[in-house]
Amino acid sequence: MTTQIFQSMKDFTFILLLFMVFTASGWLNAQPVEKNYDGTYTLDDDGVTLSLVLKQAEDRQVTGTLSSTTGIHYQLEGEYLGEAVSGICSDQHGAVFFEMYFFEGELILSLIEPDQNNMPDYNTATYLNFTRSAVNETQDPAADIGADQSNAEPENSNSHMNANANNQQDLTGNEIGDPAWGFVFMPPAGWIHQQDGSGMILGHNTIAGLILVLPHMLQNLQEVQQEMLKGIQEEGQYLQLSGTIANAGNNMLAADYQGIMDGQQVKAKGFGTLSPYGGGAFIIAITTPDQLGEDIIRDAKAIATNLRYSKPNTSELMQHFAAKWANFTTNTSTWIQFNPDGTYDEQYESSYSGDLSGGGNWGAYGDQQSKGRWTVQGNRDAGRIIVRMSDGNEIIYDYRVHEERGEKYYSEYWFNGKLYAKSRE
Repeated sequence: MTTQIFQSMKDFTFILLLFMVFTASGWLNAQPVEKNYDGTYTLDDDGVTLSLVLKQAEDRQVTGTLSSTTGIHYQLEGEYLGEAVSGICSDQHGAVFFEMYFFEGELILSLIEPDQNNMPDYNTATYLNFTRSAVNETQDPAADIGADQSNAEPENSNSHMNANANNQQDLTGNEIGDPAWGFVFMPPAGWIHQQDGSGMILGHNTIAGLILVLPHMLQNLQEVQQEMLKGIQEEGQYLQLSGTIANAGNNMLAADYQGIMDGQQVKAKGFGTLSPYGGGAFIIAITTPDQLGEDIIRDAKAIATNLRYSKPNTSELMQHFAAKWANFTTNTSTWIQFNPDGTYDEQYESSYSGDLSGGGNWGAYGDQQSKGRWTVQGNRDAGRIIVRMSDGNEIIYDYRVHEERGEKYYSEYWFNGKLYAKSRE
C-alpha cells in the first residue's frame, strides 16, 4: 500500500547548497509554480481506501484529515512553502511530521517519524501516492494558482539541439577531479564546474539542468546498486527510482529517477560506476521533467564512461586527520579516534542528574564504544570520512574546517554539524 522512499545519498548538504545557487541563477530555466492543494484525494490498495481531504487558506496554511476504511483518522496542519507543504499529522496517540507535493498528476504524501531531538528522521519516511478525486468547485483540478511555465521552451534550445545533432561525446578542456577520489575526467564541451571536497556540480549555459558527480568508496557493483536504490532524500529534496536499474556495461549501472528539489519537480538520469581499485562515482543528470532530454543524458553518460581511475591518494589527508577528536556538551562527551593504521574507535559518554516530577528516574551514566576502519575523501577544508564498522554498518562523517572571521582552524572541524577539536594527547 505504501512506497518506501530511499535514504539520502551521502553528503547531500553540499549538493543542495550548490543546487540552490545554480537554480537561483536560472540554470534550470524554470520557475516554481504555486499549486492549489484544495480537494479530496484517495489511495486504494488491497481493499483498503485512504482518503485525504485538504483545505488551503489564503495565508498558505493547509489543514485536512487523513482517514481510512479501517478506521484510522488523523488531523493535518501545515504550511505551503514553495511547491511543497510541510507540517504535523496527529491523532490522540501522537504525531509525526509530513511533507507533500504534486508529481505527474499525483499528490505524494510522506509521513516522517521524529528523532530523539524531535526533528524529522528522514530515514523513517514513507510515501503515499494519492489521486485527486474532487476539488474546490471554483478550481480546475489541473490548474495552478500561477501560470504554468513548465512547458516553456528554454532560450536558444533549438540552436543548441541543432549544434549537437550528431550526438557526439565531445570532451574538452583539462581534467578535473581530486586525487583523493581516485578518478579524474574531462568535462564535456560547454560545461563548467564547481568543486568541493565531497563532490562536484556542473552547469551549462544552454542545456537546462545540473550534472552532479559524487565519489563513493563502495567495493562492488552490488553495493553500487543498493546505493542507487536509495535515491536522494533530504528535507524537501527527493529523488526516487522511477524504473529499474540496468547494466550499462564496463562496471556501470544506470537508472531513472523523479522527485522534487528546491521547490521544483525534477527528473534525473543516474549512473553508478566502479573503479578497479575500489570506489568510483555516481553521476546524476537532474533537470525539470520536460527538459530531461538527449543532450544532458549524453553528457552525463560521457562523464561516467570516460572517468580515468587511479588508486585513491589519501595518505596525506589520513595523516592530517589521524588523531583523537573530542566533542563536549553539558552532559555528554564524544571521542573519535582516527588511528594512523586506518582503524577507528569511538566512545560516547552521557551523565544526567535531576528529579522528575510525577515519578521516574533521572540519573544515568551511559558508555558506548564502536570500532571499525576509516578512509577519507576530499581535502583539508571539506570532504567526508567513511567508516566501515566491525558489524558491517557504515558511518559517514561530512567534515568542514572551523572558520571564524576568515581564519581557518585546522585543529577544529565540524563533523556532521558538531564541532570537534583535535586532542593534544
